[in-house]
Amino acid sequence: MIQRVVLALLVQVVVLFAGQGYPSSYVSALLGITVSYDVILPDSYVRDAAQGKRFPVLYLLHCAGGDNTYWLQPCCGNMGTLIESVHFIAVAPYDNNRLGWWLDSPKIPNYAHSRFLVEELKPRIDSLYATLPGRLSTGVAGHSMGGFGALHNIIQHPDVYGSAFSMKGGVDPTLPLNPEWQNTNFGLFNDLGNDSADTVNWNAVNILRNIHRLKGDSVHLGLYGGQNDEYFAAENRELDTIMTGLSMPHLFFETDEFHAGVPESSMVRVLRFFDSVFVFSPSAVRQPPRAGAQAQRWAMPAGKVAWYDIRGRRLAATPAIDNRHLPIAPGIGIAVMPNGVCRVFSFAGP
Repeated sequence: MIQRVVLALLVQVVVLFAGQGYPSSYVSALLGITVSYDVILPDSYVRDAAQGKRFPVLYLLHCAGGDNTYWLQPCCGNMGTLIESVHFIAVAPYDNNRLGWWLDSPKIPNYAHSRFLVEELKPRIDSLYATLPGRLSTGVAGHSMGGFGALHNIIQHPDVYGSAFSMKGGVDPTLPLNPEWQNTNFGLFNDLGNDSADTVNWNAVNILRNIHRLKGDSVHLGLYGGQNDEYFAAENRELDTIMTGLSMPHLFFETDEFHAGVPESSMVRVLRFFDSVFVFSPSAVRQPPRAGAQAQRWAMPAGKVAWYDIRGRRLAATPAIDNRHLPIAPGIGIAVMPNGVCRVFSFAGP
């Protein structure tokens, strides 16, 4: 009886915050501070989770000066409304105004913001919510400083994140400072140092210099730039050029935006990107990445398999099969039926 009452109260609390940020906090051992974060849930979360549905997770990293409520604001994504248009949940952490760029500082030991995301926050979210914890169902995105953080973290942890999107990100941090940055270091002097000997720290995290490390990995990448961005317009175009030259599949688009904010129209495109690349089936989340693998031929597996509809709900009966297949990641495939049912399976690789 007590358990039922507690569950009922929990459901009421979650429903209260569904469709908006569900705020929480805890003391981070890595960062040495109390960390606040918002979990952004669709209205259907409680009902669907109670029926066994599990959700991919998108981690949203704010810009310099932002916080965990950044993505809920109409000027900065309006996620409280837009979460209803997708089929995953979002988590928005706050860096306590450290300007930590979502990286692990070589200068300040407890500025371990990249490790915090993968070693503390993600396990916490996976333990408290109905998530799909595998890399193919885990993405990271951000604006400005957070856009850098999204690409930096997938470069550092392609075993954790399967997708990333940078929104008007600062992708070319250099020492001496990139002239486009208008003599503003946005806190990076504190994180990486500003002596000539610290150049190695800056080069180690520069996205233009390091994006090649993802070539051949089974990741989904996107970025967009603002034509009127006062700081980062040119370097986002350069990153697109570099990735194209490396034959790295990615989505790139430009808008007429200035640097500040993420309008709803652009956020919709970013969310559609993740909705199209996330894996919604529990059968697929444990598949490891395999660098450089390319699907050459496909074979339906023998034996018992699990079937799911396009919302990730397990089916009791086996549906009719046709012969169309869609590769979604090395080592994983989906049989796509005309009625929208999909089957996750392993393929016979090269």
